[in-house]
Amino acid sequence: MLSVHLWKELREQRLMVLSTVGCMLLIAVAYGLAAPTKYVPTDVASWFVVLGLSVGLVAIAGDVVPGEVRRAQFGFLLRTPGALRSAWWAKLIVVFAGLGVLGGAGFVCGELCVWLSASVATERFEDFDSFGPRSTVIAWIAIVVAVAAPWVFAVSCWTPRASSVLPVTIMFAGILFAPALYVIATYGVSVDRNSTVCGAALLLIGGLLASRLSFVNGLRFGSNSLALVRGMPAALLFLLPCWGWTAERVHTFHDATAHSEGLRITSAFVDASGTKAYLNLHRRWSRDLFYGVQLDLSSGRFSQVGHSQLQFTDIGALRGRWSSHSATAKPLLLKAQCDVTGKNLLSLAVIDARDGKTLGACEDWSEPTELQGVLDDAESISRFHLPDAVTAWVENGLVVYEDARGTRTSAEPWPNRRATGFVAGHGIRLRAGEVFCLSRRRRIPIPAEWYVVYARAADWVVQTRSPRPGVQRRIDFLNPDTGGFSHIELTSHERLVGMAGDESLLLLSGGGLAKLDPEHGRRIPIMVDGADGERIRSLGASYPTAAPAGVFRIWFESDRSRHHTFARLIGDRLVCSARADSVELVAVLDNRELVVIRDETSLERWRFGDSAVEILYSL
Repeated sequence: MLSVHLWKELREQRLMVLSTVGCMLLIAVAYGLAAPTKYVPTDVASWFVVLGLSVGLVAIAGDVVPGEVRRAQFGFLLRTPGALRSAWWAKLIVVFAGLGVLGGAGFVCGELCVWLSASVATERFEDFDSFGPRSTVIAWIAIVVAVAAPWVFAVSCWTPRASSVLPVTIMFAGILFAPALYVIATYGVSVDRNSTVCGAALLLIGGLLASRLSFVNGLRFGSNSLALVRGMPAALLFLLPCWGWTAERVHTFHDATAHSEGLRITSAFVDASGTKAYLNLHRRWSRDLFYGVQLDLSSGRFSQVGHSQLQFTDIGALRGRWSSHSATAKPLLLKAQCDVTGKNLLSLAVIDARDGKTLGACEDWSEPTELQGVLDDAESISRFHLPDAVTAWVENGLVVYEDARGTRTSAEPWPNRRATGFVAGHGIRLRAGEVFCLSRRRRIPIPAEWYVVYARAADWVVQTRSPRPGVQRRIDFLNPDTGGFSHIELTSHERLVGMAGDESLLLLSGGGLAKLDPEHGRRIPIMVDGADGERIRSLGASYPTAAPAGVFRIWFESDRSRHHTFARLIGDRLVCSARADSVELVAVLDNRELVVIRDETSLERWRFGDSAVEILYSL
């Protein structure tokens, strides 16, 4: 019975298939011969494939049922026992076979058009994969048509005229897929390959079931309305996953705790008491998504703050401060809320880091006048520890000094009090070729060819901007008061890696770390606790903290890997913490603890002199 229906369908559709192939061949030959080569794109085969499949989708899949009615042959099928089941299989096979023939014919016609236009693209015909993007486009077109064909077949059972099949199909698809398309366009939702393949498979199965129920069960009594009633539940059933996916994507967009897909920790802050942490999470979709999360370090409870596209930042962003790489806890933070796109700022507010409460709104990036004193106090927590028990910090564009008796004085490094610059030991490199020396409390111009590495109360450590051969094995010093230069020779294994809090210099050699006293040239070995000093390969800059002892980032290198850690320099001892391949320092707490971000996936508590790790938050 199936073979009879197949033969019948082939006879009815062959004229349409042959005429379509003939038209595409005529268009390919005429365009390839008549059009200039520059107007014949090398991927014209993709367009011919689209043409062939589009015609086949409308003329074959959209006319399988209305054509039977138009030719007055459907009544004969209804009088034949079991004929509708065989006819459905035959029509389905002919639909997919016809689409395959028209798609393949379109590709051949496109290649013929390119060859007739003398395009060099025909050299790649032997290897289909070498077409690159074109092969991907054709594959996706084939998938879309294969999924759409059974749905067009089902819609043709619901309407009596072939001319209304395509508009009804487009309207039906638009209504059902409008939520998903809206979510993808509005929220920038990324659709991975696995989700796309699974969705296409479900839609294909749903289309096959809907077409069978509509044709075999719905048209048994010749009623298009009954076919719609029988086929629509199957359509809705297999479209539920699409709607569920849409709802889940919207929820995931707004709630960082709903799904950890693509999340990473970009930065974090700890409040002054060391009991609360504020994390900035980033989710990579086709649009960047940001979330602010508040974490209780004692209980481990966490919750998202506000909506998506919210971030926390230091109050220095409000006052235009220079970057100090401060590793201190933060009493105040800024909370920035953007729109859905993440490009337009909706609100900016100062919050108390102890409880997350809003203290005041910042209109047009201006600080609230009632909070100026509070903001000043918040900046004083990140200090430089200078010789003679003097501390200094930047506060509202001024450098404030405090001696051991608590007496405060100030100096003005920036004329406009818009602080920009970088840390250089106990100094601040300004953009105008000057250095503000914290010990001398004034701006000092430097020669254009020199670069200040570490500003000190004594001579500065400098280097040339274009190092000359033969000077790499020495340390150059500049006396900023007299302008005189001096240097200290280094051995072949020594190199300068840092400056300690007492302004002695740190040298790294094959035997480990040592302190260099520039005034006397003495080298004092540094004992490394918790690590092999000979494995140290580099030291990062010292982080200004609330405590006098400097904190350094250290790189260890073994035979197979390279690790990072943080260490506190106390006198002649370097006390190390745990190690990790990728780690960023968040804050150093007063109780010899530090909080770090590890591998952008977890927030951890480390301790100096201990390799134990406490995971506070993990994605």
